[in-house]
Amino acid sequence: MHCEQEKDDLEVRSECSRSSRSSSSSKVNLALATARAKAKAAETKAAFAQKEVEMKVQRAQIDAELAAMEVEKGKEAAFAEAAALEEALEDNDDYLPRLCESKAPPPQPEPKAPQPLQKQPDKAIGHTE
Repeated sequence: MHCEQEKDDLEVRSECSRSSRSSSSSKVNLALATARAKAKAAETKAAFAQKEVEMKVQRAQIDAELAAMEVEKGKEAAFAEAAALEEALEDNDDYLPRLCESKAPPPQPEPKAPQPLQKQPDKAIGHTE
């Protein structure tokens, strides 16, 4: 009977050992699956980060081009204004001298020499001479 007892003990230990190995294997598989999921998530995040970098570079290029265009617009507006003023000046070159002549004041007669003041009789009320 003692043999049977040992045999039963051996079977129980074997079962426990199998169960323990199965439990360890499940934990390893779970850890492996978790690591793979984290790696896949990191890979996805990296792809999006790369796309964000590309878009930020594009935005920086567009911002730089807009700034350059703003400067160019100011320059072109200044040239257009100068050209318009030059054209107006050329159109008025003939007109301005005539305008100045027509706006000249008419000749004034020579002023007369001042004459001495004559004393006027005092005409105050109640005063008789």
